[in-house]
Amino acid sequence: RIQSAFRGLFGVQTPVTAVRPPEIQATFDLAQTTVHNRRHWANADSLAARASMSPAVRAIVRKRSRHEFDNNSWYSGILRTAANHIVGCGPRLQVLTTNNEANAVHVAAFVRDVEPEFRTGQSGRSEQVSGSRETVDDVGSLQSSNGG
Repeated sequence: RIQSAFRGLFGVQTPVTAVRPPEIQATFDLAQTTVHNRRHWANADSLAARASMSPAVRAIVRKRSRHEFDNNSWYSGILRTAANHIVGCGPRLQVLTTNNEANAVHVAAFVRDVEPEFRTGQSGRSEQVSGSRETVDDVGSLQSSNGG
């Protein structure tokens, strides 16, 4: 003790031995295929969402989506919400030329002539858009083509 105290005073330090932490054997549970999860992962492939949506698969998805939309109030509510958020109340025009006066004229003409056709509800949401089966298909297509 006294020697170590004197060594510290005079700048001489005792060597410190490094302590090696124990090695950890780790695995990823997601990478394991067992008898319990084999059926769950049976249809997993390496295709992306867009690549797996062939025309035949899209037709089946559309048919099933229409059936669920007609017979499942929760599903139809979810799709109406998605249609309102994805499709919204119709198109919006943004003209970005160097001539600000021409931009304003084009936008005003669009608002006057085109936009009223899309505004059918009082809230600004299009009931025609959010309630149609075509939109159900479009929203499903939008969601699947965006990978989500």
